[in-house]
Amino acid sequence: RERMASATQAVPTVRQALVHAASYITTRDQTTQVLQVDMRPLVIHLLAGLEKAGVERAVVTLGHHATELAECVAAYGFKLKVDFVWLTLGSAGAAWHNLANSIIAARTAFRDEAEALLIVRADQLYDWRLLRKIADAPFSHGLDAFALVDTSPPTLRWAD
Repeated sequence: RERMASATQAVPTVRQALVHAASYITTRDQTTQVLQVDMRPLVIHLLAGLEKAGVERAVVTLGHHATELAECVAAYGFKLKVDFVWLTLGSAGAAWHNLANSIIAARTAFRDEAEALLIVRADQLYDWRLLRKIADAPFSHGLDAFALVDTSPPTLRWAD
């Protein structure tokens, strides 16, 4: 953990992130966000990567297994500031658990609308160097977003 924290250099262009951890995707016993990879939950890998990439604040949206995820993250002791947004039931009575709902629910957590932010999913593994590269993206007037797109043949076939 100390080795990871010391690798952070100058402050990146993007200093905050929205971490979508409200998915309803589960295995038999636990959410994918707390599945262990190299003896740490995926959500911990993601937040550690954001921290190492120089991100200063992460807003984590919680839905399915919210308490379990919040306890997991809180117990880790990150240097980056981590805030939580609990997603509630929508007007139709359905749980808010998709990425669009996470963005809507978390919008008030980001006070400065002009400041850029990363939007990442907590159930996917990102290398910190990729997160840093995205965080260093040169945003300019008229450019609203950068997106990572998986162009692998299986994904493209699935999208057709």
